[in-house]
Amino acid sequence: MPTRRHRPPVLRLLAAASAYFVVKARAFQSRRLRLAALLAENARLRELVSLLQARLAAVPPPNRPRFNPWQRLRILAFQVMHSLKVEDIANAFSITETTVRRWWKDARSAKPEVVRPPRTPGTKTGLIHELTCLLRLALPVSMGTRTIAGHLYRLGLAGSRSTVQRILKKKPRPPDTPGVLDRFAGKVRRINAKYFGHTVILDFTQAPRAAGDGDLWIGGVLDVYSRSLVATRACKGQPTAKFATRLLVDATAAIGCAPKHSISDQGVQFKSKRFKKWLKRRGIKHRYGAVGEHGSIAFLERLWRTLKENIPWTWCIFGSAFVLQSHVAGFRRWYNEERPHSALKGAAPDDIRIGRRRRTRVMPDTGKWKLTVNWVGATRDLPIVRLRKVA
Repeated sequence: MPTRRHRPPVLRLLAAASAYFVVKARAFQSRRLRLAALLAENARLRELVSLLQARLAAVPPPNRPRFNPWQRLRILAFQVMHSLKVEDIANAFSITETTVRRWWKDARSAKPEVVRPPRTPGTKTGLIHELTCLLRLALPVSMGTRTIAGHLYRLGLAGSRSTVQRILKKKPRPPDTPGVLDRFAGKVRRINAKYFGHTVILDFTQAPRAAGDGDLWIGGVLDVYSRSLVATRACKGQPTAKFATRLLVDATAAIGCAPKHSISDQGVQFKSKRFKKWLKRRGIKHRYGAVGEHGSIAFLERLWRTLKENIPWTWCIFGSAFVLQSHVAGFRRWYNEERPHSALKGAAPDDIRIGRRRRTRVMPDTGKWKLTVNWVGATRDLPIVRLRKVA
């Protein structure tokens, strides 16, 4: 049996040393590549800044855009943090040295228009966002997001490290470049709703049913401007063109006049002669939406998903069309009056339809405010949230 040969200690030491130096050489090469990439990025940014400064310097001083008071204060803070001279700041931002000295004079005089931000944060989240951005500029680069979160905690604001990272990673939205989006304007069909009742969407959905005579269907008409569900109907069996016209009659009564435009899918009910003649007599322009494309019936499809997620369907398994219609009518009242809509910035559809402004409250005191939650119907699926003041 062959015996295993052991290498001398000197060879093992040399092998370990060679492996160590190989790892160090690779790390040095990787660090050198990162340094080269950073130097290239720095050169690119310097060239970009020089081109922008040359373009701004070509504009006469009276015609150059002016800095608002809050931007002036940020420029002065930038000068203090980086220990720059007045002439350096003047050259960097294409302004005169006299202007910078005048800004310092106004800042030392403590004028309120110099130190006032462009808008006062109206919420606690806005205040955390503003202070996080200011701390990132004021603190050294070596201090990370955990330190910023600690400073926010000491200021009495609960901001975690993940919140600080999310705020700092959020980039401002770039302005729309003219000419770039114009090429796609002909391909994208948008829904333009100018007022309540201008454009409506029609669609049907099938209710889950395990027993009974035939299938149950729900029809709805959605106003695009306010996202409100203006009319709903329930029927037994496949919806017909007559059912679609009755649905539009209910929508016209709820709106107060016939809509200008209507949108639907490629269903046979909407392609029938009876439905087209009825639309022509009322002066309604109809078009068909494409499945899965922008400008289609996606608004109403999302509403059907909300309906099926927020209503228990146990009563529908053995119920009738009348029972279904009563439950859908309750859902319609809750959807229009109580449900906050993300596309409407938290407002309900009726708030947009009536023009009701959302009330702003100060931070509620636990001893003077009470949160109440009521429910629509017998089940706890459609909540009504209220905040009322108590004695």
